[in-house]
Amino acid sequence: MFETASPATAPLALLIGFVAVAAGIAAMLVPAEAPDAIAELERSPALTLAAALSALVFGAFVILYHRSWSGPLAAAVSAVGWISFLEGLILLGLPQLYARLARAALAHARAWGVAVLVLGAFLIAGGLTARTILH
Repeated sequence: MFETASPATAPLALLIGFVAVAAGIAAMLVPAEAPDAIAELERSPALTLAAALSALVFGAFVILYHRSWSGPLAAAVSAVGWISFLEGLILLGLPQLYARLARAALAHARAWGVAVLVLGAFLIAGGLTARTILH
């Protein structure tokens, strides 16, 4: 069981965890689809903008709503928020760099899938068992 100082930690951990599990499974089962998705981002400025804004808004929401880094579960939630925000900034301002980095990561799509799946399982388990301790 995780103890956390923020009442936002558990629901955010569950939300991020479920998305991560789905993404991890997809990366492991259909890794061949990922290069097509990156190519589509490069071809479509509207899709790039939508993806960037989605990442920025989600990241900003987590950053503003969840300011706790106390404990491993809270730190994971906060880190995902910051990573999402930074990913959105890179995708918005440097889409070619984003595509290059994504292609390099795709060389290990199944490994990334496993890592994301494990992170998702950790967040779900933590979100289901977290107890908020207010000081």
